[in-house]
Amino acid sequence: MKKLTMITALVWLATGCAGNTLQQDMTYTAWANCQADGRIASQAQLTRVEPDGRYWMFGLAGSFGFGEAQKCMNEQFAKMRQAPPAISTKPASTPAGAVATAGIVKPDWKVGDEWAYRQESPSGSITFFWSVDGIESIDGVEHYVVKSGTRQTYFRRADGGITMQKVSGDVVNRYTPPWIPIAWPLTVGRTWESRFTEERVQDRQTSEITRSCEALAEETITVPAGTFSAIRIVCRNQRTGGMVYEQWYAPVIKQLVREVWQQQGGARTRELIAYKLK
Repeated sequence: MKKLTMITALVWLATGCAGNTLQQDMTYTAWANCQADGRIASQAQLTRVEPDGRYWMFGLAGSFGFGEAQKCMNEQFAKMRQAPPAISTKPASTPAGAVATAGIVKPDWKVGDEWAYRQESPSGSITFFWSVDGIESIDGVEHYVVKSGTRQTYFRRADGGITMQKVSGDVVNRYTPPWIPIAWPLTVGRTWESRFTEERVQDRQTSEITRSCEALAEETITVPAGTFSAIRIVCRNQRTGGMVYEQWYAPVIKQLVREVWQQQGGARTRELIAYKLK
């Protein structure tokens, strides 16, 4: 049985168990909640749910309000994305607890691990999913392939370094040497530098990136998916000292629970709304 965590009360369906994607489970949960609220007729059926969460409904004409059902489903999906963050900080100068002092090892992802995020930025809001789609060898080095829509990101298994990204099978970004977002084992107070050349293949442009990162504190952070013990990471532009991004990594889910990137025009914030681990 896979582990599923959501912000809604989960009504477990026989069809919403092992073998489903996270997006399918979220759709089944939304449907069950709408039925429990009386907004979907009892004789109505959820006939098919695609791996990306798209669904088909069936009901007798005149006895099943398709419009109301779809409205309820959309409201349920919106609820899964909404919850204000609440952070309780434990400064690095004080004992950080077992998570931080023991050192967090690099996560061992499994094919099929999934995480769902909401993203807020000045340009709007979206929901996206990360899933470990497979393991591939590049020049003899094993990489996790993490998929989000048509985008694939390649992480070296040995150290988590990001080597490249593809969109619809075409390489769009390369990182030489690989971009190291987190240095393992991760402990409060650890610092590291990440120096790499980012090649934007389609634009035929390159940028020299130098970032200085530090694991500042162990924190308890609440996001839509729940409350987690996490390590807060801050990375700055080494040349200017300006903030580039903050991340909160939670070892229990092997992934980030929150991330804030500073961008022109305003910050881009991502928060975990659900996850499913093998």
